[in-house]
Amino acid sequence: NYAGIPITQREMAQSFHIVTGMTAGALNINWEAISKEKGTLVFMMGLNNLKGIIENLLSNGKDESTKVAVIMRGTSSKQKKVVGTLQDIEQKVVESKLQSPCIIVMGDVVELNDKLNWYEKKPLFGLNICVTRSREQSSNLKKKLRNLGAEVTEINSIK
Repeated sequence: NYAGIPITQREMAQSFHIVTGMTAGALNINWEAISKEKGTLVFMMGLNNLKGIIENLLSNGKDESTKVAVIMRGTSSKQKKVVGTLQDIEQKVVESKLQSPCIIVMGDVVELNDKLNWYEKKPLFGLNICVTRSREQSSNLKKKLRNLGAEVTEINSIK
């Protein structure tokens, strides 16, 4: 939900399926069954296998217009999200230079990403701010900065 994408939503997706996107060996996934699912699909650690995931889903009947979001470093101030369809997401990911760790979310709920995207709209989102005060002095400031979306590095340099 930090990317503005609920995993389920009453009118769009009433189920979800979480699948590993990377294993020590070959992916052992029932592609035929998972391609027919109407709910949300979530692939963990799937960035390096994105091409294969897409090919397997498409060759087993998943619609190429299925909405897809790839989210890098979710819930951190370095979060970056790319949205597309099964047809174009691979190219968009390459152009955006996403790197692991990423999760891949597929389904109608991806359409809500702009409307529900509260986290990336925080005024200090994406900034890393270093606070150099005593622990007692920095506590309140750290909390305020984090609430505004900043990632805070604390260096207690004053005693």
